Amino acid sequence: MPVDSYSRRPRWYWVITVLAGLAAAFALVAWVASLMTGPDEIQRLAGFRPNWIFQLALAVAALSETLGVAGLLMRKTWAVPAFIVSFVFTVVFYFYLLFILKAQGSLAGPIAITLVHLMLCWLAIHAKGRGWLTRRRRSWP
Repeated sequence: MPVDSYSRRPRWYWVITVLAGLAAAFALVAWVASLMTGPDEIQRLAGFRPNWIFQLALAVAALSETLGVAGLLMRKTWAVPAFIVSFVFTVVFYFYLLFILKAQGSLAGPIAITLVHLMLCWLAIHAKGRGWLTRRRRSWP
């Protein structure tokens, strides 16, 4: 089955998708580490006490980012809403962390991570618009 040049994915698409997969793996590790570390230990290390909103926002952001990367790798259109959910919950997570819990530290990390999530949303939307993502199932030969 021939592939037209319009729907062919460039090499940079795969490179960015694999790098996003590594970032998603780090996000999952951060979430699991926050679950395994007690609230008292986090308060001693980071200066704030996490609660269910903190854990929920981090979990949804990490899991939906992982789902979005899987969608890009499988070239599925559902990667777009997954990355949008990931972006929204990343914003919620950092807003809660910085303004509600008043965590101390630089804003460079949260801003950079939020911008990366925004760029992944753009990549998924761009890939869908270019026809690189599809809804249909592949038929087995």
